[in-house]
Amino acid sequence: MTAVLFTLAAMAGALVRVALRDRFGRPATTAVNLLGSFLLGIVIAGGLGADATTIIGTGFCGSLTTMSGLVVDAYATEARSGITRIVTELLTGVGAAAIGFALMV
Repeated sequence: MTAVLFTLAAMAGALVRVALRDRFGRPATTAVNLLGSFLLGIVIAGGLGADATTIIGTGFCGSLTTMSGLVVDAYATEARSGITRIVTELLTGVGAAAIGFALMV
């Protein structure tokens, strides 16, 4: 059952990401990465149990966020600003996860 729910959660995360990207363009990549990181912090701190953490944290949040999309977006810009964007987004993603975690503790 966990595998089925994991698959459904991953599909949902990917569909949300694609829909937002299609509607809002490149800024949506940053938005979904920060949202997914924030939600993952909540899930980790929430003590949901291994199956729920796998389904929501890895399935939904992992599919919602996109490192490859960030790299593609960054590659489309100048090299220096692209690297700055990747580093900045990675650091803000960790910060978003920490905020989500802190809210649950």
